[in-house]
Amino acid sequence: MFHTLQKTAIEILHALALGLGLEERFFDAYHSATEPCHQLRLLHYPAIEESVLRDGSTARIVAHTDKGTITLLLQEDDGVAGLEVGDASGGFVAAPVVPGSLLVNIGDLLQMWSNDVLKSTRHRVVAPREEQGGMVGRRFSIPYFVAVDRDVVVECLDGCWGEGREKKYEKVKAWDYIAKAMSPSY
Repeated sequence: MFHTLQKTAIEILHALALGLGLEERFFDAYHSATEPCHQLRLLHYPAIEESVLRDGSTARIVAHTDKGTITLLLQEDDGVAGLEVGDASGGFVAAPVVPGSLLVNIGDLLQMWSNDVLKSTRHRVVAPREEQGGMVGRRFSIPYFVAVDRDVVVECLDGCWGEGREKKYEKVKAWDYIAKAMSPSY
């Protein structure tokens, strides 16, 4: 599964590069094919009382953005929804579950590279909107986090800034950014 997702991620990065007006394989040089820094995780959220999710005293996953380039989330209908993505107004909308599909989130580093042309996806996991009291069943999630090689320096891409459009981000070593951003979580 890891290798299939790795190949899929590279194809998605090719499409994103073309969409940004870059050479199709632009991102290949920053994502090692032989020693990728990607992570495949199996996340388990145990069953929980709906009331503690609704009153805000706990969350399955609080609102956040992923730190790497992109995240691929395998979609299966396990009967327990709850993934919400940020909308333009600052609120959240429920992400529909489309069995057999792949949800793609833009990560912080791709947002920096694109100077906000592509926005990092703010998301969270909460009580499903359709629950009406009682227990929220256990939930499984399989994200594949795509990260650049450790020593890559990320800076705004040519074509994403210029006259009338200033750079929003200073260049940063990718893994320094990731380590700093993740340190409060661990």
